[in-house]
Amino acid sequence: MRRIWTIAVPLICLVIVLSFALAGCGGDDGPDEALLGVWTDPTGVMELEFKSDGVMVIRAMGEEQQGTYTAEGGKLSAIDPDTGEPSEVEYSIDGDTLTLGADGEEGTLVRKQ
Repeated sequence: MRRIWTIAVPLICLVIVLSFALAGCGGDDGPDEALLGVWTDPTGVMELEFKSDGVMVIRAMGEEQQGTYTAEGGKLSAIDPDTGEPSEVEYSIDGDTLTLGADGEEGTLVRKQ
């Protein structure tokens, strides 16, 4: 289980550096419906799926890892299931494009049809 998380985090960083929603989340209303669904990076190497129950599924290189996420106030936090450590990025959605940014870098994911 730890292996995919250690692969996915660098891949997410790579997507951010190479080119990687929500305008906000309404408190107790759950995640914004615009974020829900499957998003893929431009190369098709990685997919992120955001579910309405706060579960995020990462698929990369034939493996799958689940973790939890929260999205509020333009910030998306994912929780490493092994360590419980959060990672946070800024996010926005414009149509079928999810933009994520951290440390002055940003990149895009597109909604998988």
